[in-house]
Amino acid sequence: MAGPIIGGFITQSHLGWRWTAYITGIMALLFGGISFVLVPETFAPRLLTQRARKTRFATGDWAMHAKAEESPIDIRSLISRYLSRPLAMLFLEPILFLMTIYMAFVYGIIYLLFEAYPVSFQEERAWNAGVGSLPFIAITGGVFCGAGLIVWYSKAYMAPKMQRIGRLQPEERLPPMMVGGALLPAGMFWFAWTSNPSILWVPQVLSGVFIGAGVLMYVPPPPKVPFLVF
Repeated sequence: MAGPIIGGFITQSHLGWRWTAYITGIMALLFGGISFVLVPETFAPRLLTQRARKTRFATGDWAMHAKAEESPIDIRSLISRYLSRPLAMLFLEPILFLMTIYMAFVYGIIYLLFEAYPVSFQEERAWNAGVGSLPFIAITGGVFCGAGLIVWYSKAYMAPKMQRIGRLQPEERLPPMMVGGALLPAGMFWFAWTSNPSILWVPQVLSGVFIGAGVLMYVPPPPKVPFLVF
């Protein structure tokens, strides 16, 4: 949510709206280059392939190879792995299909907020582009609150049970999502109910906290969350 805030002040300044794209490109080039140099390779088949190649040259055993090298990459395998398999999973797994629909709805709400906030705070309340984008800070605060709730639930419930039993049922990661599923419509209703310009702007801005928390918590934490140390 920092993009609309930065973009609002850039547009308001003498730089003009084109610099919103220029700065985005500069940051992408900068951080992309840093990541290319510093982020290590973590894909297991790729690591095993590199290790096998080094072993072949070090030992002279040209029969040494990784499992991934036994399957050549061709168009058929790429289509099967990256196109047909995801579509089959989407339509043959009901829970995955329903989760995808819900995620699409939530992402649609996120992008609609980029249009609703300027209308509500800049057009209706006559704030300028920079100040009118500051209410997005409330959504960012809600995102951090949602992340804190997920971390608390993971460390207070999931991590101890993982240590006792050694495994968790997938459904045990759903309670944060259930809370997020209630916070998101509550925040949207709050935002709409307080959108009248005659009402003080504070309640409408605070609705973003519920929206941000609900947006973040709509996906249950992954299985490895209990092992995170904060």
